[in-house]
Amino acid sequence: MGWRKAVLALVAAFVLVSALGVIEYLRIQGIASSVTQRLGRLQDAVTSPSLMLPTEGLSALRRDLEGAEGDIAALKTEAERFAPLAPAFLPGADELRAAPQVLGMGLDMVRATRHTLEGLEPLAGTLGRRRTTRVSLSTFDGEMASALEAGAPRFIQAQEDMARVRAARQSINPRELPPRSAAAVNDLDAAAPRLEASLKLALAGPALARTLLGLERPRSFLILAQNSQELRPTGGFLSGVWLVTVDRAKVTRLVFLNSSDVDDQLIQFPAPPRSLTITLWGGIWTFRDSNWAPDFLTAAGKMREFYHLGQGETVDGIIAVDEVGVRNLVEALGTIRIQYTGERVDASTIEQKLEYGMSSRFWSPPESPSLPPKKLLMKSLFESILFRVEQGLSFPEGGRMLRSVLQNLEEKRLLLAVDDEPLKSQVHAYQWDGAVVRAGGDHVLVTDTNVGFNKVNGAITQGLDYQVHISEDGKAVARLTITYTNTSRKLVSTCQQQATFVSDYKEWKEGCYWDLLRVYVPEGSKLLGTSFVPIPEGSMVARYGPDLASTWAIVGAVEWGAQEFSRFFVIPPGQTRSLWFEYALPDGTVRREGDQWRYTLLVQKQPGTSGIPLALTIVAPPSMIATVSLPYASPTTGNSVRVMVPLSIDRQFQVAIARR
Repeated sequence: MGWRKAVLALVAAFVLVSALGVIEYLRIQGIASSVTQRLGRLQDAVTSPSLMLPTEGLSALRRDLEGAEGDIAALKTEAERFAPLAPAFLPGADELRAAPQVLGMGLDMVRATRHTLEGLEPLAGTLGRRRTTRVSLSTFDGEMASALEAGAPRFIQAQEDMARVRAARQSINPRELPPRSAAAVNDLDAAAPRLEASLKLALAGPALARTLLGLERPRSFLILAQNSQELRPTGGFLSGVWLVTVDRAKVTRLVFLNSSDVDDQLIQFPAPPRSLTITLWGGIWTFRDSNWAPDFLTAAGKMREFYHLGQGETVDGIIAVDEVGVRNLVEALGTIRIQYTGERVDASTIEQKLEYGMSSRFWSPPESPSLPPKKLLMKSLFESILFRVEQGLSFPEGGRMLRSVLQNLEEKRLLLAVDDEPLKSQVHAYQWDGAVVRAGGDHVLVTDTNVGFNKVNGAITQGLDYQVHISEDGKAVARLTITYTNTSRKLVSTCQQQATFVSDYKEWKEGCYWDLLRVYVPEGSKLLGTSFVPIPEGSMVARYGPDLASTWAIVGAVEWGAQEFSRFFVIPPGQTRSLWFEYALPDGTVRREGDQWRYTLLVQKQPGTSGIPLALTIVAPPSMIATVSLPYASPTTGNSVRVMVPLSIDRQFQVAIARR
């Protein structure tokens, strides 16, 4: 409900300016008061812990939204009437001139919210007829999926409303607005992604339920635990795996394996990728390293293949989650009681428990006698969360759980790879499948792979600097710089790459950072230069296979429509290192559209990472003016623009370039 705050800011400003006439002032003040009261009731309703989904609750919210919609439309009309008449010296005149655009954005946001609630009414009606007060897995049957599907036309209308919000936003720069209007736009910016993501989940919901809950036939999935403290391309080292079979929203089979126990030691293992052989000195390719590809769909195919080789099981899809995603789920549920021991964990303690396992009271279940405490905790935590959901959640708990799942999907903490249509297409369109995306213009994906046999990524800070220089003929040259700092404090004389066994998990979190860096840029990009990075002397390949080390190629293959550049390096504790690549982008990356040029960029987030700072600089020819699309507003200094943003999700940019 961030738009409520935004609209109220504009209302206050508009009432101030409307002193142009006492009668007009009183009339507009009445409308503003109505908006304030309606949005206040909406704010109270949606944040109340007693909010229930059934029809009467949604209907009341919808009525207030309809009223607010009419009031905001009236304010917008009045602003359009009086803005041209307001003298510049009048207090608040600048706010009045900005009001029509910003109120228009707020109006479309309110409409999108109303259409979303209308789309939920069939689902609410079904719940109301069942007199349901709690939700569980078994709640979501075929009737529920159909009820949610019935709301799809309204959800699509809401997406169209949000498209208008985005279109209007392109012409508004908060840095050029008076303070209240700028604050309103910033609040709308904060609210828009949440509503857009919720609409994705609402539209994908029926297919998600039918497939993941096995509503039409039994389905089996692998659920993978990824440890991002040992970062791998798809999010983290594969710590453990569950085989889950679901039939009509009931879990009928649940098997947990340590990732190292998946492989059948009697079979012939597949040959590993060359990069794995060089950086890990690996002669075989096992399940725990099957997520080597940065494209999750490709990696998921290998996971399924290796699981079938080792366990003889065929599955319908792969679901992966990292430890931050697990923490988000636990936070949504509050406190989780661990089966077997009765111990309780919450969001503040879950990461420590996942690292060190349970206390001495933890006992080994008879079906898992060989699992270490950490893996026992992992197994038991999943079963406890599943038990909690199967027992039923209140509507507020269910809402928090859905928001957590949505956050994990958007931030790539949770990845899905499924075969069933239409879910496969929807998941791909929403970029929930971790695929390397081939964008129409420029695109960049930076992936790091910890190959140091440790968990040191929590001690690594990282930043990306991406600069693109566009020449008079429309050709573009990019320079990508990645800076790493190893903040761990362990004293080492030299960095030696080797597997180590430690008694305390803390020791794994300190030490040298051995990294395979792979960068994916548009196919057809030509490397012009890069930093000098020799194969580390302490690496296993340098010590045991120097001839193989000499074959390292910086320019790799073209896969997933992207050109790969890579480096293999090490950073000792307490040191900082920057690596750069300079390359010519393919012809046509900067497109001509009439009298203007347009440059687009997609920067993908690597799963398992947390908001890496991204600094983007676009430099056009001196004779031109460059403007970055909003909401990434930044000062424009003639022919260059600069944007700084955290890479917490995939980021898209558009830059318009025009003659002066």
